[in-house]
Amino acid sequence: MNAANTDQIQPSIWCSAAKDLIVTSLGSSRIWATVQNGSVTEIFWPSTGRAQVRDLSFVISDGKRFVDVRASDTYELSSPKPFIPLPTLVHHALGFQLELSVVCDPVREVVLIHYRLQGDHAQLYCFLTPRLAVINGANAIKVKDDAFIIAGDDRHLHFRCDQGFIRQGAGHFDRTCCDSYTSQLDAVEWKSTEIEGNDVTAVAELNAPEGVLALGFAFREKGSETLARSSLAEGFASVMSRAQAGWQAWRKKFHAPEHLTPRWFSEVEISAAVLKACEERLYPGALVASLCAPWGGTRNDLAGYHLVWPRDSAKMGFAMIALENFDDARQMATYLLATQQPDGSWSQNFYPDGESYWHGSQLDETGFPLLLVAKLYEMGELGNLRGIHEMVRQACKYLVSAGPVTLEDRWEESKGISIFALAVIIASIVGAAPLLKDEHERQYLLSYADYLNRRIEDWLYVEHTDLTRKYEVDGYYLRMATTSIFEGEHGKMRIANRNANIDVVDMVAVDYMYLPRLGLRQADDRRMRDTLKVVEGEVCVVTPAGPGFYRYPRDAYGEHDDGSPFDGTGRGRLWPLLTGERGHLAIALGEDPSAYLDAMCQMSNRAGLIPEQIWDAASIPEHHLFPGKPTGSATPLLWAHAEYLSLASALPTGKSIELLDAVQQRYGGRRPEPNVWHWRPDAPFGRLPRGIDLLIDLSSPFKIRYAMSPTHTARPEASSRLGLGRHGVRLPAASLGGRTIEFNITAEDGSTAAGFVQSSAV
Repeated sequence: MNAANTDQIQPSIWCSAAKDLIVTSLGSSRIWATVQNGSVTEIFWPSTGRAQVRDLSFVISDGKRFVDVRASDTYELSSPKPFIPLPTLVHHALGFQLELSVVCDPVREVVLIHYRLQGDHAQLYCFLTPRLAVINGANAIKVKDDAFIIAGDDRHLHFRCDQGFIRQGAGHFDRTCCDSYTSQLDAVEWKSTEIEGNDVTAVAELNAPEGVLALGFAFREKGSETLARSSLAEGFASVMSRAQAGWQAWRKKFHAPEHLTPRWFSEVEISAAVLKACEERLYPGALVASLCAPWGGTRNDLAGYHLVWPRDSAKMGFAMIALENFDDARQMATYLLATQQPDGSWSQNFYPDGESYWHGSQLDETGFPLLLVAKLYEMGELGNLRGIHEMVRQACKYLVSAGPVTLEDRWEESKGISIFALAVIIASIVGAAPLLKDEHERQYLLSYADYLNRRIEDWLYVEHTDLTRKYEVDGYYLRMATTSIFEGEHGKMRIANRNANIDVVDMVAVDYMYLPRLGLRQADDRRMRDTLKVVEGEVCVVTPAGPGFYRYPRDAYGEHDDGSPFDGTGRGRLWPLLTGERGHLAIALGEDPSAYLDAMCQMSNRAGLIPEQIWDAASIPEHHLFPGKPTGSATPLLWAHAEYLSLASALPTGKSIELLDAVQQRYGGRRPEPNVWHWRPDAPFGRLPRGIDLLIDLSSPFKIRYAMSPTHTARPEASSRLGLGRHGVRLPAASLGGRTIEFNITAEDGSTAAGFVQSSAV
């Protein structure tokens, strides 16, 4: 994933993406809060895709000095249980102790914060920066009846304290999240009753050393006040007790894998809770990639990672299956069914309500929802989902029409044949075949899957390169091939963030590991072992946390070498989820995966949240960058947590939860030898092995005129239906042996194509 850059919104809309924790409760309330640097940062309502508050921070004073608690890294963070994301934060500053406990009311759209300041002559201030109006930036703050009333667009926020305030005010603060509030107190207009702008902050001096703050959200001013007062009336202890009970009840719905160390078990509970915490209330089954924006506070990214990626969602569904939580997995499948596009695909990403954001096409993002449904079907856990057969048929129809070339790979950059996407396409359509009602379509689908599987090495395996000589291997699998491979050339690949073209044969990655993971190749195959040697030499770094992997050589999506944030360019860093993918290969090889489970745990932050990227160089303390620990890209990344859960679940079974029985039975990890090859104008070939039928395969009806050597007598023929929107003419192997066929195609839609195929006589 790469973050977008949108310039039409105000600066500093987000705080840092290095979150300590995602805070929410399980109930009807549609509210989420994040914690970062020991303070409350973005608060989301009424959706995980919409932040209404940028941050709520605290300043401690002893009467002479002021300390912004966010500037100190000496705080402690604890939760009642690893799976209960309701934190208590303890800060130590100026000889004082400030304790903050945060809870989202399960039934009211209110965040409550209990604070306790200990120490003589200490005074506490709070700073609240709203972001109710994202598009036009206008937020209005007014003081009314010992509370703050904040409005923006059609949203309202009521902020009050059960102990009241000594004084209230507001000011204009144009700053990044790292800036301290301590130097801003002189700018506060303490007697101001109303202020408006895109950089306004509400400021209050608290009346008592202990109390409860309430932030209530509603679409009307009075409603926000009613909710805030109601939560305060119930009391913090009661609200917290009900919130904890909700998480305890949900914990009973899943089963952690057996034979885990205490640290692995704890991370399983944390990871499961992270996935559940980020689920939408209004749209059950919708899980955004993360409740943060990469390098927040430095980039004007309207959506950040507060979007649903269908691939990520499906992987989270697999994680729930791994935990035997079929209810949540089925709910995710239901949501994916509802968000499928009319052409059978899924958008690159979309808001939780299903509205598309980016409009790119990634074939794995259609393949993964299909894999999830196929897995639930094989396990007898699909339930009575209506429309599932049509969903599967439409997705298959899209994949057989759009593939094998994906317009974007899984990192949203390059066009070509992605080994990752190709593995997912093959496995997903084989797994989906039993769900098709038409036997003719099933047979076509399996024929096409066999053909794609047979061609993997033709397209994506290379020999006699600089890397084979460097590592003394016969060959290796590529990350991707460009469309020039159909002409027998490898060419160069475009790297978007680096704005450069790189030789394809230098592009290696862990992506090939999905071949054994999905049952298409044996993990101990010579080609697999040779590729592992190249990959570990080119994209692996052993950090203090354990082995980490880059997405690919010369990646540019990450901090600059000096630690400054990614700004459209940078240097790619290590991705913990790829450590998980390496762990799956270890299991397939019969090796001990402990080093990879340990590494993912060590790469997490103090609360066990697994990041998108970790730092791979010497420490840069001023940027909070330390070897093997999270960078500023995104923490947590739900995909990484899903990968950890899948890896942990594979320990007792010895196989990935994503492996389908249908794929294992059909291929058993071995390349098939199909009796028909599919020739297409957008994926042609010039040579055909002996004994193989030739199928001219198009997306619309067509007429073909072909001639075979040596006679070259022209023969016309009309296509017939193949199923799933495909049309073809099949020429049997018996008529092709040792001959060259030349043909011209005129399709019903007016398009034309020409080609030739030489059939081998040997």
